[in-house]
Amino acid sequence: MPRIIKVLAYVLGASWFLPVSCTIGLLATVPIISTLDERQLDDKDYALFYVVWQPGEAGKPFEYALLKDLSLNQSSSRSYMMEQHNGFIDINAFTRISYQLLASNSSEQMIEVVYRDDDKSSSSRYRATRSEIRPVSSRMMKPDYLFKALPITLIFAFLIYGLGKWMRRLC
Repeated sequence: MPRIIKVLAYVLGASWFLPVSCTIGLLATVPIISTLDERQLDDKDYALFYVVWQPGEAGKPFEYALLKDLSLNQSSSRSYMMEQHNGFIDINAFTRISYQLLASNSSEQMIEVVYRDDDKSSSSRYRATRSEIRPVSSRMMKPDYLFKALPITLIFAFLIYGLGKWMRRLC
């Protein structure tokens, strides 16, 4: 057998490789679970669905609020269409809210708002006009996704380990 196959068999079958394959599995699985948990327009929105608007108060570039807390009795000076293509506000040392225009024309914009703090993050996408918001999707990254990913990761790691052991026997 070629030398590379023998080396691969010993690396994959080594017990020290198990933590490496678990780490790789977690890094790959958590974003997949987050993507699968994405909510579309017709689904119930997450509690952390943020929206942004202009003008901001007290020197802020923009204002933000949770969609569920947004007052329908808004100020006539408020516009949900953003002038800048992106922006952010650091709320404190651990929390940041940012937005980015994904698509824009004269009457409507597709906006993605990302809220990040020290233990979770959320991404909200919506279509905005000057006076209206239509949610498109929302996605979160929460610590409990690690626990959901752990069984899949362990199966992945033990399959790789078993493959390495099997390849060792063949060599």
